Amino acid sequence: MAFGISKPRLSPIAVDFGADALKVLQIETGGEGAMSLVAAASVPLPDAARQESATRSSFLAETLKTVLRQRPFRGKRAMIAIPAFQTLAHNYEIPACNDQDLASQADLYLQTRLGLDPRRVVARHQSAGNVARDGRNMTRVLTTAAPRETVMHYVELAQGAKLEVEGVHSEAACVVGGFSRVFNRRAGDEDRPVLYIDLGAVSTKIALAQGPKLVLARVAAVGGDAWTRSLSRREKLTFAEARLARIAEASGARVECPAGPNGSLDLPEEPWAETSTETTAWDGGTERRGAHFRNAELAPPDGKNDPAFKCLVDELQMSLRYYEGVCPERPVEQAIFCGGEANRLATCRALARAVGLPGRIGEPFARVQRDASSRHSWFDPDTPSPGLAVALGLCL
Repeated sequence: MAFGISKPRLSPIAVDFGADALKVLQIETGGEGAMSLVAAASVPLPDAARQESATRSSFLAETLKTVLRQRPFRGKRAMIAIPAFQTLAHNYEIPACNDQDLASQADLYLQTRLGLDPRRVVARHQSAGNVARDGRNMTRVLTTAAPRETVMHYVELAQGAKLEVEGVHSEAACVVGGFSRVFNRRAGDEDRPVLYIDLGAVSTKIALAQGPKLVLARVAAVGGDAWTRSLSRREKLTFAEARLARIAEASGARVECPAGPNGSLDLPEEPWAETSTETTAWDGGTERRGAHFRNAELAPPDGKNDPAFKCLVDELQMSLRYYEGVCPERPVEQAIFCGGEANRLATCRALARAVGLPGRIGEPFARVQRDASSRHSWFDPDTPSPGLAVALGLCL
């Protein structure tokens, strides 16, 4: 028998067409889960591109070409993610059926219940297990879908930059796929129930997974822009001024130490407090807690009475109630926060308390090797990057 060291494998170029920024990432994977950074870029969308679809498309097309030319990306293979605000995530139940009939039964449900023409959308259906309802066996289905025209638009944007698109994925699936490689590395982690909360600019992606298996997904039309508008009204600022104020506020609350070995950071009770560095048991393993935060980012806008905050809490609680109704014997163990808004420590802490779960800020790059050569003006290898969760999931 011959033995050898597995050769590093180059990932596809991940392109995350986000609502707030274009993110492009490529990594190299090796043996025993080793990962190293090849190239990365994140370019915020200007205000005009955020407000007008034609300007957005033009900006994304030209910026993607520039990024690929200026950064050391290798190859042409690519994976892309459709923005959550242009995606449907729906959880429902149909009469129990086998895998061969699932797609046709799910298409029929979407057409009769939601009025969606299966020919006009790109939909993916997956079984999330069976459940008994009023003496009938039902199959739980999770469907993610996007208009076919929208999907082809993003494929053409990538092809315009001379990329060869090998796959198109939803953001929720990418978040779970990326973090399952980071977190689920110990015995017993294979089916650990975890709630992932991806806080974006326009929407929040809610994903509930058992280990690497996505069992529930929702898209809540609440994100950083809602809190920016709240600040704008309260302080009598323009939207652009309020957005800049929130960015400046968050930059003063960045975590100043690397993430723990499990790829996450505990949320301290007070954002200005320094937690101890002792190790603490976590289901048979250990993790190091040690993060300190500068500047207190204050509570969510207008506190817990803020309509956007209350709406998001309602969406999270509905997701947990549905999951607990079908899997009462396996309660959710923790909430992982990611996305560009996850650096709002007070918001994450308040949401975790509202749903009654331990909260952690996810660091998708916890196991990705980085050095000074990967340091860019926007990308600090010593600082957690929760906003790149979708991009890393695409790579993997």
